[in-house]
Amino acid sequence: MDIAFCDNDERTVRDAIADAAAGCRRARLAVAFAKGSGLDAAPVFRDLVQQGSHVQLIAGVDFQLTDLSAVEEFDHPPSEARLYFRASESNNRAFHPKVYVFERDRESVAVVGSSNLTGGGLGNNVEANLVLRAEPEHPVIRRI
Repeated sequence: MDIAFCDNDERTVRDAIADAAAGCRRARLAVAFAKGSGLDAAPVFRDLVQQGSHVQLIAGVDFQLTDLSAVEEFDHPPSEARLYFRASESNNRAFHPKVYVFERDRESVAVVGSSNLTGGGLGNNVEANLVLRAEPEHPVIRRI
């Protein structure tokens, strides 16, 4: 497994995602919130959907920051989009992941850290993410 750090300083998360998406057959994203600015910052997501790749997005609505129009851009088969929300007010656990996984035949790349699918998270904000590269069957990749 190869592990690199990405914080939008020497290298942007947007660039790490573009590299990871090259040649991928499937992408899975789980983010606390998604915005159109994130799709503008990382056009590779729109490209994957338009090319007919299988892209799965789950975005939270707990903080009421997700743009539903951004989520709808993923809802074109075979790609799909879902919203995560709490089933009851008594459950105070927020949906807060920031995970991007890109799968190729012989390699998977996961970007895991603090970057939401927003322009700031993918390029402008100070963030902290790990970029993990490994075989698709690696236990860490499978767990993600």
